[in-house]
Amino acid sequence: MNFEIIWSDFAERQLDEIFEYYVENASLKVAKNLLQKLLAEPNKIMDNPEMLQIEELLIARQDEYRYIV
Repeated sequence: MNFEIIWSDFAERQLDEIFEYYVENASLKVAKNLLQKLLAEPNKIMDNPEMLQIEELLIARQDEYRYIV
């Protein structure tokens, strides 16, 4: 089964806010490094998607949806 990572609009806004915070309070280099790590983290679950919870509200759909908080 192939999984695809979908970032919610809320998650994308949060990433933008985190990036801007670190640009202002640390440095551009620190902000870029942190953003790269945050964006790469969900890719680790692709090898073991069963570790995530199944989205109960979408259980009736043909595709399986899982989520991470």
